[in-house]
Amino acid sequence: MTETTENDWLLVTEALEEDGWIGDDDNPLQILRKNGAVWAVINDSGEAGLSGDRWTIEFPTGTPTAVIIAACLASTETPA
Repeated sequence: MTETTENDWLLVTEALEEDGWIGDDDNPLQILRKNGAVWAVINDSGEAGLSGDRWTIEFPTGTPTAVIIAACLASTETPA
């Protein structure tokens, strides 16, 4: 994992924790959960995924952190 990739997923982790996402007991910086949604780093190249009930989104290496954070935050919002 490159330093940039590692920094990117740490930025995502910090943003999600600020929103109340909880780190997994075994991998608290690589797997976070909130309201049935799960964000996780998939591999050492920095690919990540977001999943919920019957859906999954994969974020390839190089996906802007703002896009990942926005998707994660939107996944836990309650529809109006």
